[in-house]
Amino acid sequence: MWPNLIVILFLGALIQVGPINVVAIGPPTVTIQFDPGEESQDADVEPGEPCAVFFPGTVTADKAAGGSVQKIVVTLQASSEQGWAVTVNPPQLTLEPGETAPFRVDVTVPAETSCYCTDTITISGRGVNYPGMTQDIIDSITGSIRINQFYQLAFRCPKSYVKTSPDTEIKIDFYIINHGNGRDVVHVGVNNLDDLDAKGFLVTLSANRVEVESKDEEKIEMVVRTPKGASGLGKHSIVIGFSSGDEESEDVKELEYPLTVDIPPEKIIFTTEFIVIITIFIIVIAVGIILFWRRLKKRKKVSIKND
Repeated sequence: MWPNLIVILFLGALIQVGPINVVAIGPPTVTIQFDPGEESQDADVEPGEPCAVFFPGTVTADKAAGGSVQKIVVTLQASSEQGWAVTVNPPQLTLEPGETAPFRVDVTVPAETSCYCTDTITISGRGVNYPGMTQDIIDSITGSIRINQFYQLAFRCPKSYVKTSPDTEIKIDFYIINHGNGRDVVHVGVNNLDDLDAKGFLVTLSANRVEVESKDEEKIEMVVRTPKGASGLGKHSIVIGFSSGDEESEDVKELEYPLTVDIPPEKIIFTTEFIVIITIFIIVIAVGIILFWRRLKKRKKVSIKND
């Protein structure tokens, strides 16, 4: 009796439970990518102004392997190797299986960033499958930012006005300052050299080409020999011209600054010694005239008596 009862109970259990069909919902396959040709960006930074750079891309959510998926929630995040401000828009997307949606990563490049600096932007994320709550780590992608060079020069001269005299050699130092974000090659010259040569001036520069590092300055010495005689009298302008930039891209900066050389007429300076000498000279002349006049009068008197 007992063996039969055990068999009946076992068969009843099989009939009640029956076969169980469990379909597992696997993790979603989510991919992110940049739009074609957008994985590398150039930044045109400006003095005092940050630059905004953005990377457009798409997110694609495929159907999970097996089962049915109603939606996939994708969360994106991005980071900058240089630590610059980065935002993802939108940071979260809800997609149906097989759907593709756009996203954009915005990067703020600080003002006046050096042109020798580059940055790598990493975009990553995860996708969550509903129902089932299974998770998938999305393979990350990277983009790059290159900083373009901008050119900004300044001129500094401690003596922009010099008073001198004819046939005199003077030295004037001036400085080329690079406010750009990279090394700059500056060409220097005297724009009105022909006019100065015609007046008898001789002007030479210590260099016609200098390399100036970013946020630095280079000194150039100018030697001026003024004309002889009265031909060079008056105020004369020496126009310093300089240019820099990328000639291939036609981003060339040309500037000029005038310096003034003043050659006034020579004046007689009446010093105390000079006045004393002149006074003595006048006294001597006066005494000589008086003595000569007295002697002349005596001769006349003698001549009258003899007559």
